[in-house]
Amino acid sequence: MRMLLIGVAAASISLAAYAQDEDGETRLVTDELIEGAAEASAYPPLIRQAGRLALYFDDAEAIANEEMTALEELDAALETIASYGPADLSRSWLAYAALVAGQSPEFVDGARSTADYYGSGRLRRGLTDHPGYAASMPGAAAARARVIEYVRNASIEVFSAGEAVRMAAYTLQSNQWARARVTDNDARINALRAAELRPRYAPGATLASISAPGFPSEREFSRRANEIEVFNGVFDLNIDYATSARLELATNPNVNGPDFADRAISLAALAAIGGAENDDLESVNTLLYEPDADQCIAMARAHFHQCIAAAHFRYEDPFCIAQHGLSDVAHCLNIATSDNPVAAVSVETTE
Repeated sequence: MRMLLIGVAAASISLAAYAQDEDGETRLVTDELIEGAAEASAYPPLIRQAGRLALYFDDAEAIANEEMTALEELDAALETIASYGPADLSRSWLAYAALVAGQSPEFVDGARSTADYYGSGRLRRGLTDHPGYAASMPGAAAARARVIEYVRNASIEVFSAGEAVRMAAYTLQSNQWARARVTDNDARINALRAAELRPRYAPGATLASISAPGFPSEREFSRRANEIEVFNGVFDLNIDYATSARLELATNPNVNGPDFADRAISLAALAAIGGAENDDLESVNTLLYEPDADQCIAMARAHFHQCIAAAHFRYEDPFCIAQHGLSDVAHCLNIATSDNPVAAVSVETTE
């Protein structure tokens, strides 16, 4: 992965260089970044970006299962969630969704037959300039259905992690260390913003897994989602409707334009005809931008920072992680893919 050095800044301990990678992300240059970028560069852009979402899932699950016993562990959890920048996270969801759509044989065959008829160059330009065109290709309906099912299952899993963190927060209140008063909110917010500049590269084994034919991570993902269906009732009771409304207002849905699923299947079509490799970064990056999801996750991140800034005691931090670092992100993707996104995961409002 090419890195463009754009400046040098003083970090808390040592000098740290900042760089912009080929996907447009500004990141802190460290040995970890150099090693991660070198390993990731062996894979196409979609795989690299989707790998970051796989890492987000793993981190969310790890935080949900962790029994925190010290402030250092809580700080690490906060910085882990903060390290996924809103734009990066939005693109990662889209990239992973594109890989899911690419598991539809009818759609892949349809994309290739369309390229044979019109020419691959013409189809590439058409997909990039008009992402909604992919919805008219053979097999598009099945590919869209895969994407929507994936987003729902992914949202349930992230919601589940958020609920686990939320419930754990109540038990933290009995610990003296968690009842410590917050006295340095400005410094904490600055640390979380700095965390967005740190690299988040999935390990090579994860990248290899999701790039394998019929990639098994989708089957494992669906299996885990099915195991937590029992929690749907809990989600129904605990969705923050006020926050949901604010997140929906943060989006600017264009009912006549390409939506999240359209862009996902366009990326899948591009990959099917060999147009999503390292030499096609401009086309890939154009399609990886979905304004509704991007704006919504950015609003969720703003709420996350506000939540941390308003905290009086450290045991409040897990609530910020649960609601704004996990649940809100899942809800954003439901907004981007649902025709009636009143609340995520088929919730009926009974106010």
